[in-house]
Amino acid sequence: MLAILYSINLIISGQYHPYQYMPFAYFSLLSFGYFFKDYKGPLKHFSNIIIIIVIISLCSFVPKDLSHLLTQRKPLPSRNGSVDRMIAVLDKYAKPADLIQPIDWIRGGTVHAMLNKKMKIATPFICDNHFKHHLHEKSTHVLIDKFFLALKRSSPRFILESLTHVFPEGKYTTPKLPEKILDYIENNYNKLHVDEAFILYQKN
Repeated sequence: MLAILYSINLIISGQYHPYQYMPFAYFSLLSFGYFFKDYKGPLKHFSNIIIIIVIISLCSFVPKDLSHLLTQRKPLPSRNGSVDRMIAVLDKYAKPADLIQPIDWIRGGTVHAMLNKKMKIATPFICDNHFKHHLHEKSTHVLIDKFFLALKRSSPRFILESLTHVFPEGKYTTPKLPEKILDYIENNYNKLHVDEAFILYQKN
């Protein structure tokens, strides 16, 4: 049952990260082993061979970063090296005690860089997709107001914006942050470092 549930998770999410693949592979192997352990059918003599084939099949699809981790090799650069560049820039300009606000949809790597530097997030919001969809709903604008007030109140020294993250598409969506947030950033921050994958803003 767990193998089925984890396989459904892979299908629905469309994601293939190690933390999603490993539970699926683990419970799939357990399921096949349990099924063929006391198998009495016509393929009884081939049960071990079938299990080996299943193991090889699952292992052949192991994500590259997982194989590097399991073999204790040097990890692959995260986000094509953009996270390493973010860390280098934060090393140059920031201190661990500085507050910083990411503008990202997680996959841009900003939070990854912040965690490496042990920097504190300025608001409860670690991604910005909440403010870009269902714009016809009152609840979305409540979240926007909460973020705007939290950003003004905390007044972080830095804002780290990803330029590579995706955004929602369709009716009642937008690729941009709300205008009042963009205006606040423009009037109170300057671009300290510009990279093809991100921008680091510093408070005026």
